[in-house]
Amino acid sequence: MTILEAQSLIVHVILSDETHLRKVEDELWKYGEIIAQNYLRARDNHQRLQIKSANYLVLVQKENLVKFYETCRDLNNSGTVFLTVESPWLGVEP
Repeated sequence: MTILEAQSLIVHVILSDETHLRKVEDELWKYGEIIAQNYLRARDNHQRLQIKSANYLVLVQKENLVKFYETCRDLNNSGTVFLTVESPWLGVEP
C-alpha cells in the first residue's frame, strides 16, 4: 500500500476496561494498518497499572474508509470504549 492509495487517521480510544483493547486493535487491523501506537496507563482501585487510553496512527486504503468508519461507529455504540477518529492533515488532499 502506498501513501497515495491510503488515508492516514489518528484514532484515540478511551477504555473502561483493558480487556477490550485486543478487540479494538483487531478491528483496526481488519481495515487498516497500525503504523504507530502508544498507551496511557493509570492505577486502578487495587493500585495495579491498567491501560486507560490508547492512540493509534492507522493507514486505511481509500476503498476501505467507509467500512473503517462504520466499524469505529459500531465500537462506540458497544458502550465498552469511547473512540474518536481524526485526519492529521485537516483538509490537505494528496
